[in-house]
Amino acid sequence: MTDLKTMYIVVGDNKNQRYSYVWRIWWHGSSFYIKARDEALAHFKVSFHGADAFHPKPGYIVGRDQSALGAAKSRTVESGRFLGSRFPGREVSDGALHVATFRFGAELFADGVNATPLPDDVKLHPSIAARIAVTPAAGEVTDVHLYWAKGRPYVQHEEKARKADAILGPLRNDQNEYLTGLVNKCSLAKNLSPDGLMGPPPSDEKDRVRGFGGIIDPDGGFLWIAEQWLSRKHLEASGP
Repeated sequence: MTDLKTMYIVVGDNKNQRYSYVWRIWWHGSSFYIKARDEALAHFKVSFHGADAFHPKPGYIVGRDQSALGAAKSRTVESGRFLGSRFPGREVSDGALHVATFRFGAELFADGVNATPLPDDVKLHPSIAARIAVTPAAGEVTDVHLYWAKGRPYVQHEEKARKADAILGPLRNDQNEYLTGLVNKCSLAKNLSPDGLMGPPPSDEKDRVRGFGGIIDPDGGFLWIAEQWLSRKHLEASGP
């Protein structure tokens, strides 16, 4: 369990070949990192830095991957103030923080939507390090929550989550810090998305492009990432 180097988050439908982005999570030294396996999001990177010689100011950061400069235009609804943001996470227990939630809505996988297959080089075998989470039904969302903890792994409602086989990971860095995922399908009406997370929807099929919205939760201090169909016209008007 503690020897994992990488985890993957994917939500999808094997029958209809409709999948979310493949989100890769890995650790190096004292830090954890998150990136999407898609050229359109190559510039986007989340870092959870611990204190070491390379990171004198540890913290959680939404930033640009400098190795991906010149990549394809972003498909995000953030306004520009989002990239470069630091966030504290939400304390859920002594020595444990809720640091991020990924949200996947039913509209991503609805009937009539073209297939969005996995990248050719991605071969996921269901395990504690990778799984294809069940797609939500109409009115539902599939959320994947990430928890950082010092000394031992943490996941909310652990006993219930284990019975449901809903735990992803954990990863452990070289400072004995853990990052663990919890997959949860729930009602959207009872778990509303925060203001600013969802962008203008496409006007028609030709205007539709896949992307995501991202904000720091105004009350909880954790990161939200919501995959969604966006308006191509809106993205082009928003600039690079």
